[in-house]
Amino acid sequence: MMEKLPTPVSRILHPDEKVLKVMRQIVLARWPKWLIITSKRIVYYDQKIFGRYELRDFPYSKIELILCRVGLFATLFYVRKEGGEELRIPWLKKMEIRSVFETIYNALNKVAIEPVSIKKRKFFIGEEFILEKPAEVVSRMAMAGEKTWPTGGGAESVEERLRKLKELLEKGLITREEYEHHRKRILESI
Repeated sequence: MMEKLPTPVSRILHPDEKVLKVMRQIVLARWPKWLIITSKRIVYYDQKIFGRYELRDFPYSKIELILCRVGLFATLFYVRKEGGEELRIPWLKKMEIRSVFETIYNALNKVAIEPVSIKKRKFFIGEEFILEKPAEVVSRMAMAGEKTWPTGGGAESVEERLRKLKELLEKGLITREEYEHHRKRILESI
């Protein structure tokens, strides 16, 4: 059963937005901090005394980098979005951080136009996971209707063509080389 979200968080969620994971931690006080992973964004909520709070959201379309670091004694969850805004969360538990990373990776790949790159590093006493996502200027142009791709049955957006191409790659119907070739041709047409 999903934990009840704080009212300010519930108010900003879209009707079609699914909550995928909720992490809640009480750090040094009795007021909780929340990390909420949805189908569209990462939400951070820090409840403070006297009804005050901090609420920040990081839509997947604006995220540049996500880093999860697990050490012997500490963890770090770090997000940076376009424009340089950052979020650092050092309170996730070791087992939680891997689950959070996988949830975000899967959610990002469902909405990203191009595949998200992933790096994993294993150290002597820890490990690090990094997701790097290219800025999706192409998808924003397509969503704004600035460029469409003509097809036999009508007009298809650049975003839709890239999404279909990505699906073909993921299903194994085309090779990585074919994917890169067609992706390059679509992007050159803009």
